[in-house]
Amino acid sequence: MIPHIDVAETDFQHGSLNRVARVSLNGSGRYDLVTADAARWSRVLELGEPPEFKDEADALYFLGAIAARVRGDYLHSFDPHDDAHCPFSGSESIPMTAVSQTPAPAPQIATA
Repeated sequence: MIPHIDVAETDFQHGSLNRVARVSLNGSGRYDLVTADAARWSRVLELGEPPEFKDEADALYFLGAIAARVRGDYLHSFDPHDDAHCPFSGSESIPMTAVSQTPAPAPQIATA
């Protein structure tokens, strides 16, 4: 299992998520950035100088930290996963799916 994260831009007009970058562990204690514009996505993802990982847990923490930083309406990343569980398996674009949102409970205001 070689874990990776996928970073996708939202295409609201076409209702899809388009993969723009993939950060994967390369098995030698480093990571690989696969994208058409490595300079841009390295900067956007704040990758900096490639660290050397002590062990797999350290590497998974690194990937998870990137995924946690990139969560928004336009740019989104997926938690670390292997190829067998990749939502982009065989494609660079996937359809957006509806997500039901439960409204937050009304705030309770204390009265004295």
